[in-house]
Amino acid sequence: MANDAPIALTILANDERVHYDDSWYAKPNSTSFFTTKANAIASLTFNGTLIQAYGVTGIGGAQATFLLDCIEVPTPPLSPSDSSIPLFNPGLQSDEEHQLTIRTMNDSLEFTLDSFLITTHPSKEITGRDIPAFKSCAAPIRVASSEKASTNISKKHGLHPGVIAGIIIGVAAFLAVVIFLVIFLRRRSRYPKRISAAEKGFNIIELEPMDGKKSLLYDLFAFKRRPTGSTPPVSNTRSHSTGIFSSVIMIPPFYTSTTSGSIPDAEGHPRQ
Repeated sequence: MANDAPIALTILANDERVHYDDSWYAKPNSTSFFTTKANAIASLTFNGTLIQAYGVTGIGGAQATFLLDCIEVPTPPLSPSDSSIPLFNPGLQSDEEHQLTIRTMNDSLEFTLDSFLITTHPSKEITGRDIPAFKSCAAPIRVASSEKASTNISKKHGLHPGVIAGIIIGVAAFLAVVIFLVIFLRRRSRYPKRISAAEKGFNIIELEPMDGKKSLLYDLFAFKRRPTGSTPPVSNTRSHSTGIFSSVIMIPPFYTSTTSGSIPDAEGHPRQ
C-alpha cells in the first residue's frame, strides 16, 4: 500500500510513550528530561526497523548503557557535549515491536534526553491506547557480546577490568620467576663449580737458574701458570746455595805466621 510506506517519526522526550523512573526530571520550558543519578531508567516501546536517541552528556561526559529488548547493545563511549548529539544508533532491526531501555552510569553528572527518531510504518505506529506496559529489565541482562559479558561480570563482583588484568599479569610474572629459579638451581647442581689448580693444592713448577736470578723464561712460565690474584712464590735461594756448596770438598786453610817458626806439615809437626 502506498500510504503505508516507512516513515521517519520523531518522538520527543516528554512524549507519553516514553517511560521514566523517579530519578528523572522535566527541564523547565523544555521538552527534555534529565537526571544526575546512576542507574536511572528511561524506556520507549516502538514498532519499527530503526531507532536513534538524541541528548546531551554535558561537559563531564555522562555515560549510559543501551538495551534493546533487555539485551545490552555494545556502544562506543559518549563524547562530552553541551548540545544535542546522537546517543544511540544500533542500525536496522526486525520490523516488529521493540523496547529501548536507557540506563545511566554516573552520579553527579547531568544526562539529558531530548528526542527519539524511529523508522516505522504508519499502520504500526504505537499511539495513545496502544502503548504497551513497561517491561522491566531488572532480571539478569543477556548481553550481545563476550566483551560486554566480561564487563558485567567484573561490575557484579566489584572489580574493574583493569584490576583483573593486573592480577593476571602479576600471577604470570610470579610463575615465570619461580620457573626461572628452579631451572637455574638445577643447572647449578648439575654442573659444579670448576676448581683451579691452586685451590686443589697442586704445586706449580718454578724455573730458577743456578745463580738465583730469574730469567726471562722463568718470568714467562711463572706468569702463565700462576693463578690470578696469587702472590709470586718466594724462592729459597739460601737453601739452594747451601745445597750446592755442601757438595764441594772442604780445603783446609793455609796458615801464615808473622813470627819466626816453621810451617807444620800435614800431621801437625813443624817442618825443619
